[in-house]
Amino acid sequence: MFLVYNATSTGAVHRAWTLASLRVLGADTDAVFRLLILEALVLGAVGTALGVGAGIVLGRLLLPMVTDSMAINFQLRFHTHEMHLNARQLLVAAAVGISTAVGASWFAARRASRAHPIAALGADLGTMLSHRPPRRLVWWWVVLVAFSAIALLLQARFKSVSWGSIGATLWNASVVVIAIPIAQGLARALSGSLRVLSPVPGRIAAESLFRSTVRTGTTTAAIALALSVAITMSSLPYSFRESVRSYVAKFLSADLIVSAVATEGGWLESPIPESVATEISRIPGVRTVDFGRVLTGQPFRERRIGVLAASDGWLDPARLPKGWYREGDPDAAATAIRAGEAVDVSTTLADHHGLHVGDRIELQTPTGNLSLPIAGVVPDYVSDHGTVILSRRIFVERWGDRSLSRITVFADSTVPLDELRRRITEHFHDRYRLKVLSVGEVVAYHDRMINRAFAFTDAIQLLIAIVTVCGIFDVLVSTILERRRELAVWRVIGADERVVRGSVVLAAGTIGALGVALGLAVGLVTALLWIKLNLRYLLGYDLEYHFPGRPMMLSVVLVALMTLAAGYVAARGATRQSILDGIRSE
Repeated sequence: MFLVYNATSTGAVHRAWTLASLRVLGADTDAVFRLLILEALVLGAVGTALGVGAGIVLGRLLLPMVTDSMAINFQLRFHTHEMHLNARQLLVAAAVGISTAVGASWFAARRASRAHPIAALGADLGTMLSHRPPRRLVWWWVVLVAFSAIALLLQARFKSVSWGSIGATLWNASVVVIAIPIAQGLARALSGSLRVLSPVPGRIAAESLFRSTVRTGTTTAAIALALSVAITMSSLPYSFRESVRSYVAKFLSADLIVSAVATEGGWLESPIPESVATEISRIPGVRTVDFGRVLTGQPFRERRIGVLAASDGWLDPARLPKGWYREGDPDAAATAIRAGEAVDVSTTLADHHGLHVGDRIELQTPTGNLSLPIAGVVPDYVSDHGTVILSRRIFVERWGDRSLSRITVFADSTVPLDELRRRITEHFHDRYRLKVLSVGEVVAYHDRMINRAFAFTDAIQLLIAIVTVCGIFDVLVSTILERRRELAVWRVIGADERVVRGSVVLAAGTIGALGVALGLAVGLVTALLWIKLNLRYLLGYDLEYHFPGRPMMLSVVLVALMTLAAGYVAARGATRQSILDGIRSE
């Protein structure tokens, strides 16, 4: 909508004389309005057709990455032989695209058609699209933020992803509303600052920016939204990686970790025989081993959850960091689980089903139902629907499964880890395909899996960046068209081309700075909402929020460079136009 709005505004300014001539020749306001809307309808239909075609091509390109992401997230192997199109969805997308084009053009078309012909033929074409934004936009912003908060509360109450999406969308929409009053409120202060920074270019830039605070505000909002999406999309994999790193480093703390090379379809390794752990414990240099078995797909209340069967060593509370237990006492829980008298549950499972310490949980096993009390609530990332952690002895007894998923090895201090790794590898040779990794290597392995799971988001960020650059360039070109006679006069009286170019780049930089400031405020809140609220109900994982310092700075630098690049290209266009054409243009 932002892009179409700016393009329509630019077209109306560029053809001000044509529109005014139609009015002088007898065309009424409604006829001019219908003409502009018809043009928007035709362009919207053409653009939508091109968009549907490009979307199908992009879908084919992204299909392998999305398939890989689904396999990692859902622990299954997906085989996609071809891409299937849904005609109904394509028609809905086309209708939305055309409606967006017409709706965004409606504002500029109404103002352009209602502008008085004399005003359009006068000395300042920019006035036909300029107006002071109503102060009630601030109240609309308050209303949107309030409804966003209500939607997020309803999400927590009903555990609904839909309410969370509505809340996040309303929060982002509020940025567009508040950006216009912000641009209006900062107009005087920024105008003074620009003139102090660079007297002549600063004055030209200030007058160009704040002649139409609506357009400046919407451009600022577009940049802010692009940066907000970039921060959110970079925060998701970053927080995911850091949460898993913390989990692996704390819960799987050991010298070496042994597992199968093959996986079950995602990041989880295939099970290996129990005898592997026994043989490893007898290798010289091994002090002790612990092990665990992960079972996915366990039925529980019409869902499929995970079961983590851990040896006594894995349950040792001394291995866990302070604050690991969200509920329950670590020592009491470990004692009860080792005795087969209780279980721990993950925070995800507790959130989904309202479970707390003391509640009983019932699981279906091959030998009948198993009912045990909950001793603790802890973080876990085995399953997106939640995990039950119990003693491996109970698991072997009730499920009849003696295989293992991972073996943690603690080395004797007298043996170097590389030497111990070599001994383990040579001991099994070709009997089992094992990988023997340090904790750091396991973390790196999971990092690669998470990067694969979120790989397709890079394409989305790139598309948003392209749209933002087009929008910034369009608004600068519109400003130049409005003031082409003024810029020509400046050059006639001796103004250096660098002054004119400097004013355009300065205007672009100011819009970019406003967009970055607003985008940081919005993006950090949006990322926090998605990571701590929406993802808990969308993907099922209770992630830790980690401030995305480096990814955020990269996004800020990218947006700033895009803004300045668009300003520079527009500035070169401003000085290349003929001075005589600029003077005669009105």
